[in-house]
Amino acid sequence: MQVQTTLLLIALGLAAWGGHIAWRWRDAKAFAGRVYALKQEEGELAPSIDEGTFTEAYIAAEGPRAATYTFVCAVATLVLVPIVMAAFSSLWHQVWIASGSWEPVRRGTMIHVFALFLVAMAVMIGVLGIAMRRYHLIAPPTLKQAIRTLNESASA
Repeated sequence: MQVQTTLLLIALGLAAWGGHIAWRWRDAKAFAGRVYALKQEEGELAPSIDEGTFTEAYIAAEGPRAATYTFVCAVATLVLVPIVMAAFSSLWHQVWIASGSWEPVRRGTMIHVFALFLVAMAVMIGVLGIAMRRYHLIAPPTLKQAIRTLNESASA
């Protein structure tokens, strides 16, 4: 019963976290209209730029992208770590049997637990490494750059 309760609490926490991020994306879209009006009023935007185009550029530049990546990494890690650890532990046991069942390295000993810790850390580092590489390779423009691009495309 405790496992189901723990899994339910984890699922509820992830749902709340994901909902919060979705809410922030929605707020960014709503806030884009106010920024559009302000930028038009200040003369920073060409008059020919419509609000829909500006909203897309604003969301690309100012959306909660980092929070979304963090959430996806947390979910991926939550799913991958137990699967990889179970596979590693099974492989460890098979190697232990094949090598003559040397007692100091059987499952559950300090060496095995430390190896599991290293595998879990490797999975987490791998997930974060992939995410951060993608995050920085597909870096969005700043709002200033997005406005400049919009103005250039409007004048062309």
